[in-house]
Amino acid sequence: MARKWMSLILAVCLMLGVMMPAAFADETKTFIVAMTEDPKSFNPDAQADDSGWPVFQNLYDGLFQLNWNNEIVPDLCETYTISDDGLTYTFNLRKGVKWHDGEDFTANDVKFTIESIMDPDNGSENAPNYEDVEKIDVIDDYTIAFQLDAPNVAFLDYMTMAVLPEHLLERYQECCGFYACTVPNLMQQAICQFMQEGYFEKNLNRMRAIYKSKHDFMLAELKKYSWVREIMGENSGLHLLVEVDTDCSEQDVIEACAEQQIRVYGLSEYYISQNPKREYPILLLGYGGLTEGQIADGLQMIDAILKQNE
Repeated sequence: MARKWMSLILAVCLMLGVMMPAAFADETKTFIVAMTEDPKSFNPDAQADDSGWPVFQNLYDGLFQLNWNNEIVPDLCETYTISDDGLTYTFNLRKGVKWHDGEDFTANDVKFTIESIMDPDNGSENAPNYEDVEKIDVIDDYTIAFQLDAPNVAFLDYMTMAVLPEHLLERYQECCGFYACTVPNLMQQAICQFMQEGYFEKNLNRMRAIYKSKHDFMLAELKKYSWVREIMGENSGLHLLVEVDTDCSEQDVIEACAEQQIRVYGLSEYYISQNPKREYPILLLGYGGLTEGQIADGLQMIDAILKQNE
């Protein structure tokens, strides 16, 4: 397939404001482009994010492409027709185009690509673009028709999607299917340096001290209230489990607190199987995102709520 490397160079320079280094014109003929992040995958039909778009535009071809004026122009498609009702698109494909392994590009490749995107088992992020496609007919090796169930003015734009052949995609899945960059390389390098220079450990120690202070404060505050029957989980997590001495049900306490803009959770919702019956409700009280003042105020409000319901 035709490669448009100069388009990549100019487009990325314009988009990112990258200065062309002097080495660009030397004998190495190497041009290094800075990108904001790595592509999540090298299968353009599987993802819809912008991270790989500058790369994909220059590795793959679709039936159409966007020119410098952001206009849709034919690429692998030579000509096309649209039915009067806007429901049937017929594309006449370029002949003599070959994949890099020498195999001919045909309408079957187009059909395979779009059907793969539409297949829910593949989980393509681009699938919503083709929800209107009702039927795909390969008329001959170089003619393909799409039947839509409703007119779609963006359909030609969606056909800029890269066309991939089944036989090569299978090989890609075998050798590169494991690749998935969900965290930008630059961020990974920054975190690596952060850890190597000891800042990660320092940050952990600082956060441990902050949360221990909040934990100890909440524990001391809880011990002031007569409705606290038992405190559990003192040595784990960013919360405490409190058995409450009240005649109210767990749900009644949760709803009463919610009316006062206090969010508490009951232990019952964390049981996988049937919730065992308890004489007193057990509440999960978190402190991780609260200041000491908010902890004290919240417990005072819970105290007032429980006294009102005695």
